[in-house]
Amino acid sequence: MTNVLTFNELISLAESRGYTIGENCLERGGYPRLSLDRPIIGFDDWEELELFCDTLNEAAGADVATIVYFHRRNGWYNTFWYSDGRAFTPYTADDYLKTLGDDYSYADLPHMVFTRLLDVAHNFDGDFTPIKQYIESQEEIQAEVKIARDDETVITFLDEYYKTVPKVMMRYLHDTYTYEVGILLEYFETRD
Repeated sequence: MTNVLTFNELISLAESRGYTIGENCLERGGYPRLSLDRPIIGFDDWEELELFCDTLNEAAGADVATIVYFHRRNGWYNTFWYSDGRAFTPYTADDYLKTLGDDYSYADLPHMVFTRLLDVAHNFDGDFTPIKQYIESQEEIQAEVKIARDDETVITFLDEYYKTVPKVMMRYLHDTYTYEVGILLEYFETRD
């Protein structure tokens, strides 16, 4: 039989690699009703996450580690993580955009800007201010699009620049929550 590690030894292995061990919260709002399972977070990319998950399962001699999405409330005891279910991919800019709401969108492509400008001009009442404001905001947005890397995308809020984000991410913050992909290590009794 192969030499398998205990639950506490797996936790120590994760800590020795620099990962953060959290508390698995059973309440979606982040209130402290905890389980013995432990979130492991702090991965820089998906490949690192998959490799360490496989390492934990091999070291335990059983499938005790699962890749999951987590979220937590910010501001107070920041080790309480709630599992949002199994993860098969990292977060994407689409996931981030969905949490922002309907007034946020990706930066329009130049031909879409022209179409939107026609809409603004269609409502022209003699006051050039709305047209000037729209053009200025689009100049800023298009400047941000030009400097964004290939692995980034630009998000707008009501035709104004909001922020540039990675297209693929292991974690992001929004409102009072942090979202992160990590490993849920299921508690198991030490085998003799």
